Amino acid sequence: MYNNIGSYPEEAMEDGLPAEAFRRDMSYLVENNYRVVDLDEAMMLAKGKRKIPDKVLALTFDGGYLDAFSTVFPTLKELGLPATFCVGVNDVGGSVDLGGVKVPCLEWDQVKEIADDGYEIAAYTLSGRIYHPDNPEMEERLISEIREAAEVIPEKVGRPLRYVAVREGIPGRNVHKVLKEIGIEAFLAKCPTKRRPHRYSIGRIQVDDDDPNIFFIKISRNYLRFKDSRTWPYLRRFRVTHLTHRISDTINAKRAAKQQSDG
Repeated sequence: MYNNIGSYPEEAMEDGLPAEAFRRDMSYLVENNYRVVDLDEAMMLAKGKRKIPDKVLALTFDGGYLDAFSTVFPTLKELGLPATFCVGVNDVGGSVDLGGVKVPCLEWDQVKEIADDGYEIAAYTLSGRIYHPDNPEMEERLISEIREAAEVIPEKVGRPLRYVAVREGIPGRNVHKVLKEIGIEAFLAKCPTKRRPHRYSIGRIQVDDDDPNIFFIKISRNYLRFKDSRTWPYLRRFRVTHLTHRISDTINAKRAAKQQSDG
């Protein structure tokens, strides 16, 4: 799960990643024989209809920012990697606020070009707000946006809407009914979901660290076992999760010192 990719002011980079770091991540996957699959195949694997091989993952890009077309799309095409772009239908042609910074979004002709190249277009809902299923007003808005996206996306890109994404949060029964009614394959959220796997609660690992060591950890199965479990909040509470960053900082410092010494 990636968000904005590129050179943005620091206040807009809470969930973002520099373009060079994104390119490094994607190159690592290719050079180390990771199998990047589209969401259709990922769902087949999740349903247990196929054996899950080692080093397999799917890529999603949330927000529908302009950098999805200018930076992400060309890189994926060059490297031959499939992905899903999650676009807010009401944000297309406009801009969104990231940390007080106005960030431009995709135009519909750009979304169409991405779709025509074989990439999946999903609906990104609630404009990046965290979804709280116990909030009736927010649930009503989510349902309204899903229904709207199910009409607009097929009209604009010529393909049905099959996936819905939210920044964070798991839908309840009312939303489940709408997803089934429309024929949505999966609802994409963010880990930890703290519940058993279900197609309407797909947890995703957010990549927002400009640090190759952290990226290696986040694409490992061991990390996923912890991140999508009920123990994760306790690990965060006692700051155990910060240990990986400390270890990485130490490794990077030693590497930098060695390079300086060699130079």
